[in-house]
Order: sequence, then C-alpha cells, then structure tokens
Amino acid sequence: MSGDWYRHKDIRTTIDVYVTHNPLLDEAQHRAVVANGNGCAGESDHQPTAANAMASDMTVPETAAMAKTRSLGLNWRSLRNHAIEERAATERGGRIFYSEAFLDKLCTEWMTRAEAMRLMGISWRTAYHNRVKNHGIATLLVGKASLAKSSDVIRSLRQSGE
Repeated sequence: MSGDWYRHKDIRTTIDVYVTHNPLLDEAQHRAVVANGNGCAGESDHQPTAANAMASDMTVPETAAMAKTRSLGLNWRSLRNHAIEERAATERGGRIFYSEAFLDKLCTEWMTRAEAMRLMGISWRTAYHNRVKNHGIATLLVGKASLAKSSDVIRSLRQSGE
C-alpha cells in the first residue's frame, strides 16, 4: 500500500499533511495567482476588503508571519487580530495570510518594551512609563505585548545624552 511509504496506512493522512495543511504550497499558489494578475481568485464575497487592497502586495501564510515577528513576542491570536484591525490580513481557504509590507513595518518600526527598557538603561516599569510620557515615545499594545516605537526610543536616547 502506498501509505506505508509515509509510515501510515491512510492516504487521507498523506493528503492532509502534505497538501491540505502545507503553508509552502499555499504560498506558492498565492504567488502564482498574483503573478498571473488574477488578484485573489477563488475568494468568496464575504472576505475582508483587505484581500483586494493586498492583491498587488505579496502575502505570507500565518506560520511565516509568526516566524518573522517572533522577536516581538506576539502570539498568533494577537497578531491575527491586530492585522485584521489594520486591514493587513486576508483569509483564503480557511487560512490567514498577512501582508509582507505590514509585517516589515511592524518589525522595523516597533520593539518590545523589554528591549526599549534595556536600551534606555531602565529597570523599573514606573521609570519606563515616565520616560514614555515625558519623551513622547509612541507605544502599541498588541494583545498582551507592549511595544515601543523604535525611532522614538532612539530620539529619546539622543535627547537624554545631550
């Protein structure tokens, strides 16, 4: 039986593992659709309007988005909710895809509160919140993850060094 080659007996398991839940295949299919100029073919009318806005932007599946944003300490639910609020996620075939531009912006413009505190040499949250307030550092709460705007933290460091 051909299923024995994959160490199981049911061909449905092979299809499920290697076809149905394969993020690489999903991404390849999406890139082909975008390259052919077909937008997001096969989506139903109830999909978020971000799908149309992102047709010219490359998107990545959720597993790749989680790997890319790992340093920000976001869980998948928080990232998904934030991306949907920002209209930077779309659903296709029961899977969520994220705009690469959105992910790049999130990863380059924001840092974790812990990283900001480390850079500023602050060990107490109260001191951090005072610094945020007094130096106009933008913050973003994504689920339970508290982020600080990188450029504001750098500006704050320059101001305190003068």
